[in-house]
Amino acid sequence: MRQSRPFPVFPTLLVLFSALAVLLVAAAAQEVPKKDLHLLQEIPVRLPPSTSPLAGVPQCDNNGSLYFRASQNGSSSPQQTPVVEVSSTGFPSQTFSLNVVPGYDLSTTASVSDFVVTGDGQVYLLASKFSIDGPDPELDLIRFSSGARYLSTLKLSHFFLARKLAILSGGSYFLLALDRDIYLARESRKFAESSFVYPVGVFFDPKGKLLREIALPGTTPPPPAANAGGQPARPDPAFVAAAYDGTIYVTRRKRGLAVYVITDSGATVDSVTVTAPFPHAVVMGIAPDGPGKFVIEFARSTDGATIDISHAVFSVIDADSGIRLTDYQATPETTGILGCPTPVGFELLSRQPGGKLAIRFVSGKSPEDATKSSSNP
Repeated sequence: MRQSRPFPVFPTLLVLFSALAVLLVAAAAQEVPKKDLHLLQEIPVRLPPSTSPLAGVPQCDNNGSLYFRASQNGSSSPQQTPVVEVSSTGFPSQTFSLNVVPGYDLSTTASVSDFVVTGDGQVYLLASKFSIDGPDPELDLIRFSSGARYLSTLKLSHFFLARKLAILSGGSYFLLALDRDIYLARESRKFAESSFVYPVGVFFDPKGKLLREIALPGTTPPPPAANAGGQPARPDPAFVAAAYDGTIYVTRRKRGLAVYVITDSGATVDSVTVTAPFPHAVVMGIAPDGPGKFVIEFARSTDGATIDISHAVFSVIDADSGIRLTDYQATPETTGILGCPTPVGFELLSRQPGGKLAIRFVSGKSPEDATKSSSNP
């Protein structure tokens, strides 16, 4: 009788794992699809002579208007750096100013850290108010109608050194902020001795009550020696975007390419690593791009200080894996700061020579194909 021989399990498994590894490496080696951006429309922005845009990320509403903060008469005062809405005609149509808000006149020591525009054109300012001899500092959300009329001030129940704001679909708020210990250390003149603390995520309910404070995973403060000249480390610029489904995306300009994906009002915090499309890449902005996807604008910074966006790349990324799905390559004629995705591409704010501005609508499709896609969604 023929005896059956034992199946060579381990060599077979080794072969299978080796083949799987080869397949994974081959898949990882596949190039990301690339598309050149085409200019669909460029609209010159006609700001008054005494008004100039400030650095920062613009935002859009559902009607194609672009919003950004601007300085009036060269002032850096938050009361004189309103949010300006520029319509599709290129003319400023609304100004959302802190100086019309009760309790925020020119004598008030205040700051505006961020602003958010809703789809219907309402504007929220994230403002802090300080007093040397008065009460504790105050953190407020100031709301304007789409017609730039002041509506309300919501005082948040707890003070943070807030940097970024996102408004969730249920009416709650998300802040990216420094831990309160940093503020207390600064007030007690011990700030220079404090090593940098990474931002925390903070959720408030629609009435301004603190719901929860979350730490972002995988963040480690740099050693004190990293602070040049004995100065305290400064926060790396951060970017926050909220999708319609309540997902929040948080990333930072230089410290790695981790994107934090926050869901369930902070109950779930995941981190995905994104591979940049070229060396020396820095992040210029992030925006949701439909369910389970987001867009990052990458620019070049070879020396860590100077940023070149003339050949920026706009990458559409899968939120679950961090894999770049498509890279859209810009040229000096099609680049700008990301405002928001559109059905056929992106709406950008272009800073041009001589201090001029323009709104640019760009697409990975030709103008003819983009027009067909817009008319036949």
